[in-house]
Amino acid sequence: ERLTVLNGGTLKAYNVVCGSFKNPDNANNRRNELVNAGYSAQVAQNPETGMYRVIATSFDDKASAVSSRNTLRAKYADAWILFRTY
Repeated sequence: ERLTVLNGGTLKAYNVVCGSFKNPDNANNRRNELVNAGYSAQVAQNPETGMYRVIATSFDDKASAVSSRNTLRAKYADAWILFRTY
């Protein structure tokens, strides 16, 4: 998926998404929740769909992303891995 990062930082290939919203305020609220929990969360938008993805963690390798997703599912049951295309 192609993404545009809206609040700084860079994304790697494998990204753990803990929320996907049409409303940017909802996305920013989830991001703040994750930042307060110690994550370097970011909001990125898919320009084709307009959806805002809240990314908790970002990795170069799939195994690390899977491990992080599994940990995050304790609180965010629908956490998923997004493979970023450039």
